[in-house]
Amino acid sequence: MKNLILMLILCASLTSCSSIKKTYVKDYNEKIELTRRKFPELYELYRQGALVIDAVYTFERDGEPRVGITYHYR
Repeated sequence: MKNLILMLILCASLTSCSSIKKTYVKDYNEKIELTRRKFPELYELYRQGALVIDAVYTFERDGEPRVGITYHYR
């Protein structure tokens, strides 16, 4: 019984962490500006053509606004 309760608590805590609401940035200029400010090393790779930016998004963690990015190398 204790193992079952422990497993339920573990599952609940893992699913609550993964439910972050992302807001995707659609404006190209805003995407590039956020990338330049928040991820300067990725921005330089993007400018050199070595990196493709798939998406830029904003989310909130611990009450603080954050920026996330998904990308892949060429």
